[in-house]
Amino acid sequence: MNTFFFRHNNITSPTPTINCAPIAYYDLTFVLKGCLKYTINNEVINVNAGDCIFIKSGSSRYREKGESNEYISFNFYDDPNVNLPVHMPEIISRDIKLMLNVCDEIYLKYHDWFSKIDKALELVIKLLADKFHALEENPIIVKIKRYIRNNLKSKLTLSEIARHVGYSPNHCDTIFKKETGDSIINYLISERVSEAKRLLDEGVLSLRNIAEGVGFEDYNYFSRTFKKFTGKTPTEYKSSNII
Repeated sequence: MNTFFFRHNNITSPTPTINCAPIAYYDLTFVLKGCLKYTINNEVINVNAGDCIFIKSGSSRYREKGESNEYISFNFYDDPNVNLPVHMPEIISRDIKLMLNVCDEIYLKYHDWFSKIDKALELVIKLLADKFHALEENPIIVKIKRYIRNNLKSKLTLSEIARHVGYSPNHCDTIFKKETGDSIINYLISERVSEAKRLLDEGVLSLRNIAEGVGFEDYNYFSRTFKKFTGKTPTEYKSSNII
């Protein structure tokens, strides 16, 4: 992504950054402390601690720093190909903070930090996109998905999932299909297969232990289902990933 990484700490006096011409790069900035006042394409935006701002290449930008700011900026040239808004309030979560700390460590420890920062930034952007879209998602859908992900090993039924959410099975499945295009049970199976793929990639557990660990008591059914979703049996998938 050809990334430039900047950390700004404790600016003690207001300092404007004037750039009224269109910028030729993407600017992703996280405010950790204080407030930054932006004017982007003639729109004034106050970015407070915990917020993030995403400015697309070609946008005009004016930035004014207040007192005692702390923020991290990534400037890069490649289109990240994600649907993010300009201003994302209160979006800096624990996992995003962790990745920003990783970027700090990379910048301080490695002379050739550019390519490593690129990889870290890709993950930061993915975390941002996942978190932003989760905030947009129907709370019922979020609750269903979270319950499924946390209970993959259990014997889950549509009735049990609906009971946890607090609505009827028919209502839950109707809402889920309308907003995701998939049924709850099909989503459950796909999540089980995704987790099985992750465990197969780790290469620690046996195939049968993996099947049981993601909620399949019948190994033959697990194998058939895995092939239906991936085009390969678990054995074929494992063999194809051996380096």
